[in-house]
Amino acid sequence: MTTPTHLIPEELLLSYAAGTAGEALSLLAACHLTLSPESRAHLDTLEAVGGELLAELPGAELAPGSLEAMLARLDEPAPAPRPVPTGDPIFPAPLRRLMGPQPRWRKVWPGVQVLDLPLHYGPQPVRLTRLAPGIEIPRHTHGGQEYNLVLQGGFSDRGADYLRGDVAVADDTVEHHLDIHDDGECITLVLLDSPLVPRSLKGTIAHWITGI
Repeated sequence: MTTPTHLIPEELLLSYAAGTAGEALSLLAACHLTLSPESRAHLDTLEAVGGELLAELPGAELAPGSLEAMLARLDEPAPAPRPVPTGDPIFPAPLRRLMGPQPRWRKVWPGVQVLDLPLHYGPQPVRLTRLAPGIEIPRHTHGGQEYNLVLQGGFSDRGADYLRGDVAVADDTVEHHLDIHDDGECITLVLLDSPLVPRSLKGTIAHWITGI
């Protein structure tokens, strides 16, 4: 088993610890944290520091009726849990809850399958990708932010290798292509807040067909 070396950015971990990251980024962080002991240890430190800072803040009075409202919620029935697929160790539990019991992958390009999740990062759906061994994702840039979390296999990007648990980050300042390792299928969790911007003829054709 590999230990992730490309960790999620510090600012994302901070916002996750504070509960302000939003659903899509929180999913990315939660999945990465299940695979990265180093990031979990860092999160523990951030939460401990945050707890100490909160303890030093002056107290504030509750609004009238706050306690009664909180106690009333204790009597509410718990929501039914979403079914969680079993038997597949590739996908961390926070992700399996969103995939449903029978995920339906769709082929969008030779060697590329996607599974859109019921979650969005900006206007774009959060999705899983399955990439065949040895293929290349053509050169492109971005109209915004991209996060790529490797769940299986790996790829090379800008002279670095990304394996299970690693997070690749790119934005509109980055122009790159991805080389999928040829030793097995690569599965990634992808957050894009805008479509890719192709920088090659092949990429333009792929973008026109897939809309990604």
